[in-house]
Amino acid sequence: MTLNKQKLKSLHDSAWERVCRASSLTNDEIRCSALLIPLIYLIIMWSNFTWLSSMPDALFDPPAYSPGILASGFPSYIVLAILESVLALSIAFLALGKRPLFFGSVFCAVLVTLCNFEYSFGKIDHEILPIITVFCVAVAMASIQGTQPKLVKRLFPVRAETLLALAITFGMFTAGFEKSMNWIDFDMSESGFLKWFYGGYLNKGRTHMLAEWVPHLHPLIIESFDYIAVIFELSPLSILLLGRPLYWRLWLTFACFFHMGNLVFLNIAFILNFVVYLPFLMPKNLVKFVSLKKVKVSLILMIMLFASWSVVCTWTDLPRPLSLLIQGKIMRLWFSLTLWGGLGACGMIRCIELYRAESSSKRVE
Repeated sequence: MTLNKQKLKSLHDSAWERVCRASSLTNDEIRCSALLIPLIYLIIMWSNFTWLSSMPDALFDPPAYSPGILASGFPSYIVLAILESVLALSIAFLALGKRPLFFGSVFCAVLVTLCNFEYSFGKIDHEILPIITVFCVAVAMASIQGTQPKLVKRLFPVRAETLLALAITFGMFTAGFEKSMNWIDFDMSESGFLKWFYGGYLNKGRTHMLAEWVPHLHPLIIESFDYIAVIFELSPLSILLLGRPLYWRLWLTFACFFHMGNLVFLNIAFILNFVVYLPFLMPKNLVKFVSLKKVKVSLILMIMLFASWSVVCTWTDLPRPLSLLIQGKIMRLWFSLTLWGGLGACGMIRCIELYRAESSSKRVE
């Protein structure tokens, strides 16, 4: 029995060591993420919640065991505007690097609360991973600065980026496991991919880009999409357990192109995952560039500008920054495709860097 316990502990420790090694980030990469993620969020991913105040309370049906059950209806415009303003300012102060854990926690708590009211109509979207990403970056920044409270150290016994990688893995597994029960049937007369496609094509107007090509694809290609999706979504844990940073970045890079495929065929952008993959896919030159003092100051000034703009937009009819440049569904789709293509290219560069580093270390040995 003692021997079995020792073997189990050894396997457990070895698995954790491999996962931590595969998902590790340098301090510079974490600092770079703490600057780029707030900027991207304020420009690209900002959501408006004040419209909820105009909804009748008869539609208020919050999910069970959520903060929304404490309210009797949708909040007033003033309450929602205040929460939105706190959201913008908290993520801006996170970029400053002062008390990152506090401001990151405030941002996540407020965003969870606002999303909870948004989900009170019965539909829940995939917005938890960006929230986890911001929180993990905040914890990692606090760890770098040595300002982590003892309670946080106990709750986070491993590095925060490892927990983020596991969150990505868990999220993909929950999506892939259900698909594996229905999509892997070796029956070309049925297709999970086509179920997604026709639901959006006929009911939601997702008819752009290459969507019109889908009905003309060979059934074997359509069937392969089902298997590719399931294998892709169930594989990240195995990739992490291999313990090589290169393999983990390769999977994330493939994820970028996977989302590009979803975008061009299904017109689903999944752009929220952009900031989730970003910390792991930044090339060295990008990290060095962002780490320059002048660049950091410029980015912080831009973040403060867009945060102030977001607060003003919340209380007035001033348009959001992105809406001035990107208008219409087709432009948004092409913009999202450009973002995913850019991140995929960064991922390829990062993978090449890691491959060269591994090759050079083997030569030295």
